[in-house]
Amino acid sequence: MLAVFNLLPAFPLDGGRILRSVIWRWKGDLRHATRLATRIGSGFGVLLILFGILNAFGGNLLGGMWYFLIGVFLKAAAKNSYGRLLLQAAFSEKRVDSLMNIETDAISPHLSLEEVVSEHLPRQKGKILPVIENGRLVGCITLAQIKRIPDKMRAEHRAGELLQSCPEKSVIKRETGVLQALNHMNKTGINRLLVVDGHKLVGTLTLSDIIEAFSTWKELESEP
Repeated sequence: MLAVFNLLPAFPLDGGRILRSVIWRWKGDLRHATRLATRIGSGFGVLLILFGILNAFGGNLLGGMWYFLIGVFLKAAAKNSYGRLLLQAAFSEKRVDSLMNIETDAISPHLSLEEVVSEHLPRQKGKILPVIENGRLVGCITLAQIKRIPDKMRAEHRAGELLQSCPEKSVIKRETGVLQALNHMNKTGINRLLVVDGHKLVGTLTLSDIIEAFSTWKELESEP
């Protein structure tokens, strides 16, 4: 039963992958073949959802729930598979430095924490603040560190007093591929990366930068 189900022409099941291969061979366009195969896969998912609902109302509640859940999974898997293909097409040859924000709001180690909070924090998009001295990235301070200093005492303390090494997972090289950076964000949960060239901070890359670039690419490509 599992083997027969797996051979249904519903992408990303193996039967759907076979169907995509046939369409790809016929049309010579992988994206078109994947789009069509995923639509068929989504259609099968909807049918299973409806079949599950009918079963549940017909008295087979447990069986209906299983059909419903499998249908939801199949529909979501089909959509995600096509999304991954589009990401690959959009960013397979792009590097981080093609999307990064060149203007960075780095701070000097000589600034008071009061200045950091009043002048820099409103423009920051992350919880890790890069510290620059003589054009070099010398370390980072975090919002958690600043929070430990009472408001009235922040004018007396300098950013350099809280300086620590930037977390390795928050720093990425400028020649890194965008897909690799996106995968790194997914694994670490960090949505803002510091882009470096050696010891020099050259920009920042956020998840919203990648999403915006992807949305623009889809409009230009006329993707549904």
